[in-house]
Amino acid sequence: MMLSKLQLLERLESNGHEDGEPLRRETGLDMDELLAHLQSPTTGRRVLISKTYLDEETTVFDIRVVSKQMPDEDVYDEADVINCHVCDVVVPRAYFRIHAQSRIHQNNKKISALFVENLFSDYTLLAHDVMKNRHFNSFYCTSCVRLVPDDQTLAHGLSVEHFKSTEKESALNVFVEMFIDKKREESADLDDILFYEVEDDELDSGLNPHQPEGIASGSNGNQPSEISSTSNSYQATEIASGSSDHQAEGRPAWLDHTRAMFRRKINGLWSHDLVSNKYYLTRPQDAIAKGNDKPHPENNTPKVTEAPTLTNKNNSFVHCEVCDINIHGHNFAGHVQGKHHRRNQRKIDKQNIKATQNSVQTQEDQQEYGITQDHVDDRNGPMDVEAFMVYLKEMVSKYNLKYTLPIVKNGGLVVVTSHGFEAATTVESFHGYWPTESSMYCQLCEMTVSVNTRVHSETRIHVKNITQAIDVHFTRKISVVTSHCLLCNLTVSDSAEHATTDPTHYSYMKDRVSKVEQIEGTTDKKRKLTHCDVCNIYLTPNTYEDHLKGKRHLQTIRQYSDQRETPANMIFCPICLRTIHCNSFQEHCNGKRHSALAKRTARESQTQCEPTDQGDTAR
Repeated sequence: MMLSKLQLLERLESNGHEDGEPLRRETGLDMDELLAHLQSPTTGRRVLISKTYLDEETTVFDIRVVSKQMPDEDVYDEADVINCHVCDVVVPRAYFRIHAQSRIHQNNKKISALFVENLFSDYTLLAHDVMKNRHFNSFYCTSCVRLVPDDQTLAHGLSVEHFKSTEKESALNVFVEMFIDKKREESADLDDILFYEVEDDELDSGLNPHQPEGIASGSNGNQPSEISSTSNSYQATEIASGSSDHQAEGRPAWLDHTRAMFRRKINGLWSHDLVSNKYYLTRPQDAIAKGNDKPHPENNTPKVTEAPTLTNKNNSFVHCEVCDINIHGHNFAGHVQGKHHRRNQRKIDKQNIKATQNSVQTQEDQQEYGITQDHVDDRNGPMDVEAFMVYLKEMVSKYNLKYTLPIVKNGGLVVVTSHGFEAATTVESFHGYWPTESSMYCQLCEMTVSVNTRVHSETRIHVKNITQAIDVHFTRKISVVTSHCLLCNLTVSDSAEHATTDPTHYSYMKDRVSKVEQIEGTTDKKRKLTHCDVCNIYLTPNTYEDHLKGKRHLQTIRQYSDQRETPANMIFCPICLRTIHCNSFQEHCNGKRHSALAKRTARESQTQCEPTDQGDTAR
């Protein structure tokens, strides 16, 4: 009997022998060996997982723990395990999604949310009380969360209590590195963990989320702990000493530590948004940068900002234009000195510097090309057609290139193919630049360049690429397998297929391509494109004969022949290439679409009958 993923997951989450024995009997898997290997992998053993489902009706996998010497089987692969930082367990990647939906994982998320929320409120109360009752000749040990007289600094640093506190700090650092850093990018999942709304009957441990336990006797849920001071010792009473009642069996190991180990990092790891009344994580490095990683006798006062009361109507909020948030007036000065505000200010300064550089570059473009500000684009340098022609002439002369320059017609840029055909295009398409979110991509050079592309436009490789010969499909070669379309400003793999199948390219061909006009700057005779009505493409006179004998043309004719074999009461329209019912055929012939296609076909047929200068008839 095979087990589903959910059933196997429940067996994986259990360390007991009762659940392990049936699983061993049903799948041949030694659960004790698997769990031992996943918790502490050894070099001589490895976990194999089936590559495919073993059952089509239910998603079932098979897991084995084998030695290194055993050969791999075709249906098995080495399992990839993931560490769940909420439950502090490792599970195979194939079962991680099911584990995230399991009861144990969801309960741990709820417990951790309550734990962090209660911990932060308790620490804020304790820190305020410590600062209010701090004596002059004492220092605050952030590791032990207590006040110690100055003359007992050395003895306290060597004490067992301080040693245990530092060990708990190490465990906290591991938790921060494993959980917070890796979950910062998954903001939605992090919000679910930290701000989960827990109901009373949802927790299996029996914890009441609205009245959390763990507060020491003699202290109310919202009252600070008392400070007991003697002539030789000033110690902050622990809010939660020992293990609390809600630390039930089955909770992850990192939650079993006392709250004192977390208090040191909380003030540096969390920031309070007064508008939304939520706490948000900051980077752990920020807390270390504040000097909280170890006690400093010379500067031992923790930085604690008193949180204002949101219900007080006299309190006012100030809008920070840099961060685009509302800050309480009492905390605005501290916010301006904070890391988040300074980071946003640096970003704005960089944007201002970049804008200044673009402005200077624009002035250089105006002086060099003699154009006005209206003809200049800060992103791509000179974008005016006349300025582009000046730039192209200078680059061709600079690098000694033999290239027939494009022409300017009606204020637009017109390129000429090697066969003598011309088409209107844009300066952006001629360069081959494609804008991205924060930069520009040069399709001809196949590289990402800065937003201001003027420097790249003057490089030898770019000038050499844009001055390549243009084929009959108005494309330039990028590599052996790719080309750049001047009309569509796209990179294509097959220029001929792109020209015949892409509707956008076809519309550009109709609007921009000149078929019979004299080309300026060339000695070639008049040439024209011949339109194949069957394939609906334009061809040169030299290639038209080969196209009529080609496989694609003949296959299209066969398809049309099949369509012409219409059933009874159906008539095939050769102009629109579609079948119409006999009762609607007269109405179809009087329609706008049929009339337009008929006029275009007649006009093109008349054009094809005109002879060229050589006396040949276009086909």
